[in-house]
Amino acid sequence: MTTPTRTAASVSLLAVLMALAAPAAAQKQARAAHDRLLAEARVVVARFLAPGADHDELSRELRPSAAERASVLVDTAVSAEPAGAMPVVRPAPGETSLRLWAATVDELRAGTGDAARFSPGFRACASRLAPGFSWVRFEFAAPGSASGTAYEGLVRVAGRWCLIPPAGPVRAAAAEPRAAFELGHQLVLASVLIANGARGGPVDRVVGRAAGAAAELGVTLPEFCRPTGDRVDDAVACLRFVLDGAGPVLRRTIARDHGERCAQLFELATHSGLYALIYVQGSERSDLEDRLRRMVESAGAAAGVPERLWRPLLDAAERDETYERVRDLTLELGSEVGGWLQEDGRAGRPDDATLVVRGAAWKMGTDVALAALLAGRGGDPSSLLERAGRVARIVAGSEVPELVDQHGKSVTDLARALNYVLATGGRELGERIAARAGVEAAAAFELGTRMQLLLVLYAGEFTDTARAIHSACERAGLRSGLPEDLWRPALALVAAERPASEVNAELRAIHERGERWFADLRPTGR
Repeated sequence: MTTPTRTAASVSLLAVLMALAAPAAAQKQARAAHDRLLAEARVVVARFLAPGADHDELSRELRPSAAERASVLVDTAVSAEPAGAMPVVRPAPGETSLRLWAATVDELRAGTGDAARFSPGFRACASRLAPGFSWVRFEFAAPGSASGTAYEGLVRVAGRWCLIPPAGPVRAAAAEPRAAFELGHQLVLASVLIANGARGGPVDRVVGRAAGAAAELGVTLPEFCRPTGDRVDDAVACLRFVLDGAGPVLRRTIARDHGERCAQLFELATHSGLYALIYVQGSERSDLEDRLRRMVESAGAAAGVPERLWRPLLDAAERDETYERVRDLTLELGSEVGGWLQEDGRAGRPDDATLVVRGAAWKMGTDVALAALLAGRGGDPSSLLERAGRVARIVAGSEVPELVDQHGKSVTDLARALNYVLATGGRELGERIAARAGVEAAAAFELGTRMQLLLVLYAGEFTDTARAIHSACERAGLRSGLPEDLWRPALALVAAERPASEVNAELRAIHERGERWFADLRPTGR
């Protein structure tokens, strides 16, 4: 009787082991298929890294036919849409390594496997993708770099590899505002490059970024203007493309699918970016420039973007500054608004605690600069450094750097004091504040240091040196989000070339106003 019992137990155990082994075997097969797919995709994409590779021709080889596009999309109405501007796959200079990820449609829908490696917009398209296909994202990067030039939508259709960015309106949740602004910014940047005669890599990379933003929003990127070689005709064509062609169409689509705020962000990006195309120093302000100015002001306000992020561009154009300065400010606007949106707009709506940190950074900057200037005149800066040190340990997570110049020599004259503030100790503290408390707090610290430099660098005339400090203070003030009465009045006196005594008196008044403002802001009132 014992043998049958042992046999039954053995059979039962064998059944359990087989049941456990079946999923493991299936997983092993799936992993092997996944690895084979990535190996095949790597061979295809690695051709773009070969010396002398013809990126245009290789990219054309990946362009899908209408039938291939239709076969991977569930929605036939979407599959009938034009693919839009297919980006030329091109690694940036120095990008010699390749990374790839693959996910099945089921993984993209469930967020499993390597789905997290794909953009939110691409994952949002998963409901429109036909089952049974695996999609690949690939990225060129410089050795050791954490990021690089990425593309997604590579898929094998009936044995042929195609690059197919899915089309159709898709909601991208929290990514929507940032992607809307990024699409407008890159759309105009590509147009400006084309109008100025740029070809190949620079244009392709910008178009690629625009395509990525369009994919996140689920909109189709239109074909860009084809350059003719005539700079004037190309500039006019690009203006019409943004203002009267693709721009309004994209704006309506974004407003319909993602809301009016996203449409306003797209409009802020396009109209501010066009300053780099139409601005001419020394010319009378045109109707077109007036139109751009009104749109930047209205779109910026309607989208809730802090004025400090877009006003400097308009002010520079109003002051008839150089084209290079206006162009740089358009790029700066794109970068700073993008960063602000990346943080979900928190930088634009500081609460009291955030303002306390910025106010403390401003006070510390004032004390650090005054300590360096006092030491440069032979005075004792110890009390100022002690007070600044208490704040530095909280805001910067460090002590105030020793009062020495870039050569390690103690600050004993004005030149070394300026070197300390601008190049050594001041810069080190600014970087630490930015890393610990954010760029707005670092800007507040910079504002505090630069305002004190007016004490020794302004002598009653708006010289190049005074102009440089004036511009640095204005930029830092706008970026910091601090009340303008903590810096604007003194800068107005400098620009008007009022006597140094008046500027110094205003700086003392600002210091007193700042102390009162900071005391009222702090919960304890101390």
